[in-house]
Amino acid sequence: MVVEACVAEVTAAGERVEEAALAPRQAGSAPEAIDEVDLYSDGAAHRVPVFDREALRAADRIAGPALIREATATTVIEPGWAAEVTALNHLILRRVEQRAAARIADANRPDPVVLELFNNLFMNIAEQTGAVLQNTSLSVN
Repeated sequence: MVVEACVAEVTAAGERVEEAALAPRQAGSAPEAIDEVDLYSDGAAHRVPVFDREALRAADRIAGPALIREATATTVIEPGWAAEVTALNHLILRRVEQRAAARIADANRPDPVVLELFNNLFMNIAEQTGAVLQNTSLSVN
């Protein structure tokens, strides 16, 4: 008997990941901005504060527009949004203002830019599906 394909899977217990609790800020104090920069958002220029992520404490809330910088990322808080730091040092962004009414597209005349975007998105999905099928298939043909 000749074996054409053999699949093996090994699992092992890993280390438990514990998240450290973040201390809240003293009552009456707020996070301080480290800088101010110009930000172009929602069709307008804004002068926005920049906050350091490591200086934020539990229950800190930052209303947009603003920026939060850290060693590996910059978080943009758009106008109408707010960021809140949880007790486990997670950053949660929530919409706090109603979104302005969006422009309704004419259904009788499709937008060529949107059509091209969706065409590329669907083609990318089809290519990724083909790659996954090719990598996971076990056919001897």
